[in-house]
Amino acid sequence: PSTQRPRMEEAFDVIMRLFRGETVTHESDWFTCRDAVLQMAPYSDFDIAVAASISPSGSKTAGRYGTGLISIAATDPMGVELLSGHWDIAEHEAAAHGTSVRRDKWRLMGPMHIAETEEQARENCRFGLQWIFDYLSHIIPVGDPSDAPPTDFDDFVDFANESGRMVIGTPDMAIEQLQRLDDKTGGFGAYLFLGADLADWGATKRSYELFAEYVMPHFQGQLAAPRASYD
Repeated sequence: PSTQRPRMEEAFDVIMRLFRGETVTHESDWFTCRDAVLQMAPYSDFDIAVAASISPSGSKTAGRYGTGLISIAATDPMGVELLSGHWDIAEHEAAAHGTSVRRDKWRLMGPMHIAETEEQARENCRFGLQWIFDYLSHIIPVGDPSDAPPTDFDDFVDFANESGRMVIGTPDMAIEQLQRLDDKTGGFGAYLFLGADLADWGATKRSYELFAEYVMPHFQGQLAAPRASYD
């Protein structure tokens, strides 16, 4: 863990140079490139993003190279309080290195499953939610054991919803969560669902459909004209 970020930054610099078509010679204590070139150049100007969690390392790298940013702990109570500061860091690094960062290339990730009712969403998530987070608790440091989430399923869902860590509920609850994130950040480009099997595939697809039918139009203004016509 102590070398993970420095190595990522060192490798990222080489990768970006290769993407630009440069011939790269670089020696480090863990890899060597001698007159390295990409055998196949990028087909298009595809998007590149750096993942960030609690520390500012990802934000600094994204700003330095003018790439996108993925905040993977966006709904964590600690992470959400750092979001605006992380974006300030990205903008500061971009200005210092002659690059630019765009809010529409900033993604926030969090766990979410929605259904027609909160009760249905809870029932759907009995499939895998608790198993997944029990697993994550073994591989991600959680700090003080006394802060561990409840083990009872319904208590765990209450804890997750009330703390803002995730949304297990309705489209209206999803809208509230995204509005909270928008207020905290000052604006971001996209919300990413945690890609885990909280519910079975049929219920998961329905969750995505509800998000597309109710949540996305709310923020994109797609319902304004039909609603005005109806009124």
